[in-house]
Amino acid sequence: MRTQCALLVSAMGLMMGCGLLDAGGAGSGPGPNTSVGGLRIEAPLGVNIRESPDTGSSPVSALITIRKQDTSGSKTDVSKDAVFQINGVTIPYDPTFGLFDFSKVTIPNATIGSTLTLSATYGADSATFQIKCPDIKLTEPAENTKVAEGQDLAVSWSGQLSYASGLLFTPSLDLYGYKAATNTTDTQSIKGKITTQTSGTVKIPTADGKTGYVVQLLVPGDSVSGDGGTGLCFVYLRRHLTK
Repeated sequence: MRTQCALLVSAMGLMMGCGLLDAGGAGSGPGPNTSVGGLRIEAPLGVNIRESPDTGSSPVSALITIRKQDTSGSKTDVSKDAVFQINGVTIPYDPTFGLFDFSKVTIPNATIGSTLTLSATYGADSATFQIKCPDIKLTEPAENTKVAEGQDLAVSWSGQLSYASGLLFTPSLDLYGYKAATNTTDTQSIKGKITTQTSGTVKIPTADGKTGYVVQLLVPGDSVSGDGGTGLCFVYLRRHLTK
């Protein structure tokens, strides 16, 4: 849970202009985007779907706020008293951290390429909307590929890379140091280069003392906004590398 909190707070610090999601021509989503009683689900930093998550991280995570708007237009955060679900699974609220705790649940069909249904109830009020996760797969390198210092590692993928993700979010290719003994990834990355819609490269550093790495392709999906909520789905495609 602490790792999840740190990741989300870090993302928030980088993306404080997340209100732009409502201004970037966002669609209403693949399904109904509706509200009863002024309730709304806000996921401006997205729902994250991760391949091979680190220890302490969840395959699915998100920073979610449930707000109720009254007749005067004033909005109140009712997250701690609301029931929030993804694909019909209730995500428990942790009052200590003030977050919905995804580490406590397993969400079926919350995978790369899937459609996620987000729903909330607060008394008689309700909200629901859907987001589609990017359908994309890494084809190169293979898991546990051996790499050499100074190597320009080729990375390739199949599927759609670019979506209507708003003004803040773009695909990125990164290389992280990785410790297999603890299944943890460094927080700082080396930026790779996306050279085409299906390929890119990352440079393996020299003399950095690392024994392993993770190459990661981050792809944001279509931004969604409507009466029921706002958000998008990010997928994190990961492959472990060894020296």
